Amino acid sequence: MPGQSGAFRELFGPVAEQLGPDVRSKVSDWLAEWASSGRTGLIVLTGNAGTGKTAAAEAFCIALGQQLPEADLLVEVGGALVAKDLSGLPNRSTRAEAFERGLVECETRPVLLCVNEGILRDAAEDLGPRYPELERLLDRSLRDGIARDGHIQIVNLNRQRLTAPDLWIGMLDFVSREEIWSSCGDCPLAQPDEADVCPMRSNAKALRRPDTREALRYLIKQASGETVPTMREVLSLLAYAICGDASGESVTGGMWTCDSARKRYRDRGEAAFTFASAYYNLLFGAGIAQDSAEKSPLLAALIDLEVGCTADLEIDEWLRDPSAADTQIQGLAGMPANGEPSTLALAGSRSHLDRVRTQIGELTYHKLGETLSISEDATRVSACVAALVDRTLPAQKGWRRRVFFEGSEVVGGLANASSRLLALNFSHELFDVSQRVSTGDDVIVDLTLIVRGLNYLVTGHADSSEGLIIPEPASLFARNPGAFRPARPAFVHSKVPVSRLRLEVPDRGAVADVLDVDHVEVVLRTGDDRGPALTITPRIFQAIREAERYRGPVSNGIAEMTHLRGFYGRLADSDDIDILDGLLVADPERGALVRASLPHFEGWK
Repeated sequence: MPGQSGAFRELFGPVAEQLGPDVRSKVSDWLAEWASSGRTGLIVLTGNAGTGKTAAAEAFCIALGQQLPEADLLVEVGGALVAKDLSGLPNRSTRAEAFERGLVECETRPVLLCVNEGILRDAAEDLGPRYPELERLLDRSLRDGIARDGHIQIVNLNRQRLTAPDLWIGMLDFVSREEIWSSCGDCPLAQPDEADVCPMRSNAKALRRPDTREALRYLIKQASGETVPTMREVLSLLAYAICGDASGESVTGGMWTCDSARKRYRDRGEAAFTFASAYYNLLFGAGIAQDSAEKSPLLAALIDLEVGCTADLEIDEWLRDPSAADTQIQGLAGMPANGEPSTLALAGSRSHLDRVRTQIGELTYHKLGETLSISEDATRVSACVAALVDRTLPAQKGWRRRVFFEGSEVVGGLANASSRLLALNFSHELFDVSQRVSTGDDVIVDLTLIVRGLNYLVTGHADSSEGLIIPEPASLFARNPGAFRPARPAFVHSKVPVSRLRLEVPDRGAVADVLDVDHVEVVLRTGDDRGPALTITPRIFQAIREAERYRGPVSNGIAEMTHLRGFYGRLADSDDIDILDGLLVADPERGALVRASLPHFEGWK
């Protein structure tokens, strides 16, 4: 991924002067408060690379009045012991020795260790005979987010949600705030805001819009249900969304610089930049080679959301003729205002965000749609059609994306826009449910809908009056839940009344106190915290709601259906679930549970 220099702690120094203060997170403030308190103990930060472990360690050191150590060793800092990355030690034995030293000295002073899960697992195994609680703490932290036992705390930064409101605003401000992009001196591209010329300034300005920020946050939340976005990934993607170029015209590997942008503007003037450099295309990897995009789980998850791939009659009609649309949509299309000359190709253009490059030159979205609608010149029409459906960067998809980011209010709000323009069009319901669960609101209606959808997925019988139907494992595994072929009758193992089911969010208690959290999933439980549970992510929720709503095939994925199989298998094997007396069959053709009577033979010996 390009543009990551500000996202790596080791490379942050040279750009810190321009980017300004670091992004504050709850865990950094928590560690800074701990450093100032003088309390003893051992805190272990674990998580994927790029989740902010080193940045949090730096905040801890600064609170002690010291700088972050350059070495990866266990170093004394202001009376405390700090290891910014134990994986930097040469071998497994030296890492275990450093860890053991921290365990010994944590009773007399604060000790902070940053280590990824694999190294921490090795240390827990090596020190198991002397510190048997360490491995249990690690497992609990990976499951719950944070685990404590006496002087020892392990914090799993993979449970940190970058879309938590305060952290999200801080990350966007870090790369897009106005003071970074207003100090352009006498650059000829530094035009007044109403006539943006520089593509980088225009993209940064768009990322300061509240509606654009909320739309992007919504997409990252969906991706968070499928992967673990890291600060490094998000910051590098935001940097690319501001400075990237998918047209192949920049000379610095797909990223604009001030020099290359000025040269391009000098050569081509107002037509120098088009939507190929627009943030709403760059955010989805436009211009990045496929093999490079696949290396970023976050980018791959965003691409899978297929933003703008779905046809929408109203939004597509605005591209053809925005004259009857809201003035906000007209502005997005680059439609000339009253009194502006309308004969020029770029008349009404506000920035590169509304310009499309075609075989007949650069046109605004409005001019492109107008040409397609009323032109009698076959050459011009053919050129516009080619740009509209271009295989690499179609203008039609770009238009829908821009409406999603900047015009969602016109189409009834972000939830409505997402249901019309995204592949996972039920995610907004899941986010609402998780928020209600986190605040303790009544969610019985939501629980009932989930039970109905699950029942249809596994038995073809969508009804919640019977509770959660658990098929016999042989019946469940004989078919793919949610498959396109019709469901067949299934033997019922047991039923769990809705009153015995509950929804909860994974991030609660101590996790919410230490980490930035944003609820993007819910957990369906059938008993206590040790009982079988189903974590409902956006994709699983999509399958559940499609089944409940449409009573038909769902757009299921192999991973999600395997997850469901495992859940029902654990339910059938659970001691808390009572096996039914008699033989009950779920018959999807009748839409009912049918009790089967076995023959009784008199005098059988």
